[in-house]
Amino acid sequence: MKVFPPPSTHLISCFSLLLLGSWTSSGLGQTIDLASDVRQGEFQAVRYQVEYYGDIIVDLSRQGDREPNVLPLDVTGRFAFDQQLSGEPGSMQAVRCYNEATADIESGKGHQASELTPENRYILSRIRTKENQNEFQIASIGSVLQRSEYELLRNPCDPIALMGLINQKNVKVGDQWEIDQGTLGRFLNIDHVISTDVQFKLKSIDAAFALIHVSGHLKGEIDDVVTELDVAGSLQFDRELGRVKAVRININQQTDPGHVAPGFEGQIKLDMRVKPIQASQHLTREKLAAVMTENKIKQAFLLQPEGALFSVIHSPRWRIIAAEKEAAVLRYIQDGNMLAQCNIVRLPNRPADQPLKLVDFEAEVRKMIQDQETLTFESSQETETATGHATLRVVVEGYESDVPIQWLYYHISNDEGVCVTCVFTLEKKLADQFGKADQTFVNRFKLAAQRQTRNESSETIR
Repeated sequence: MKVFPPPSTHLISCFSLLLLGSWTSSGLGQTIDLASDVRQGEFQAVRYQVEYYGDIIVDLSRQGDREPNVLPLDVTGRFAFDQQLSGEPGSMQAVRCYNEATADIESGKGHQASELTPENRYILSRIRTKENQNEFQIASIGSVLQRSEYELLRNPCDPIALMGLINQKNVKVGDQWEIDQGTLGRFLNIDHVISTDVQFKLKSIDAAFALIHVSGHLKGEIDDVVTELDVAGSLQFDRELGRVKAVRININQQTDPGHVAPGFEGQIKLDMRVKPIQASQHLTREKLAAVMTENKIKQAFLLQPEGALFSVIHSPRWRIIAAEKEAAVLRYIQDGNMLAQCNIVRLPNRPADQPLKLVDFEAEVRKMIQDQETLTFESSQETETATGHATLRVVVEGYESDVPIQWLYYHISNDEGVCVTCVFTLEKKLADQFGKADQTFVNRFKLAAQRQTRNESSETIR
């Protein structure tokens, strides 16, 4: 599920009243300090619900259609987890154990459900900010996330983004202020803030709490696609503990479709509660040690379509465009630019004792390109992946619409005769930037075992 951040300024007053019920104007004229005081190693219990409703916009121009496809979307997500905080504003992280992470999705394709798999209950969530550029990382401690699980978990107002969000001195009821763009981007799940007039306002105070309104417009980027937000909401700030304990926010969002994700036009409503706790029975050293598979946790994703005999753990730079039992399409994105596309196709099984030879693979590729005068056969080689699969590689170069293009053909097979082909397509001028990303991708490929049937003996790579 791609959760795209979105609400309207006229709702701010009713959201404020709903947050804590009835607030008085006590504290008028009183000057107070509002400073976050989240301690290293602190435990918290977090509960929230988020709703997305509006339209998904799919760009069909690459398929020759002028008009985009618009699909209705209605999503309700529910989340509950304990977390332990570390880091500091600008370089913050949390180790989490999810007790609930589910979403009900109604779209033009019908009803779907999305949830976190049991092996991915333990999560490391972190945000790094440098020069107003936010990098959101969500990684499984015990396994590898599928991209859909990452999208399920990445939402506006992530609890670690509340660290350092409120840090004002000598403010009184009615005062307004802005926060730096990096901090605001973390709060609203924006990779890069271009411009904003979002204001925070101290609405009311009492002995225990301060109520802060948030409203305004923001223009930024998500996955390097321009996104516009209208924000309205309220924060409940615990004066004694020095932290935000509750968030209610409403966002209107408009995002155009990009290279790797559809556009979105609609709203998000989020209601969150954050409660400090003394400890968590789910986050003891013993339980973390039991699930942790590596000392260094890296963000990576698992492509494994339901029912497919192939899977691959890949870099976040590879974005899944389509994935089915017999095929998948991915695009490689770096600094907002698409460098390459990868097409994966499951092939008919071969006899286990008759693996495809490099010379035969070369012949198949040559047969495919012989009628195209602009294409030339450059090189070929035979290797083995880190997972033990035989791999054949053929490089072809040529032109498409007068643009120099490189095609990297791979044939991957296992000892059981299961095989796939991967074809990487990129502009030749981008080859240095792309580097060996194709080889890294193929090296992690895994093919499951399946007995060959009598009808599955073709050698074609098509």
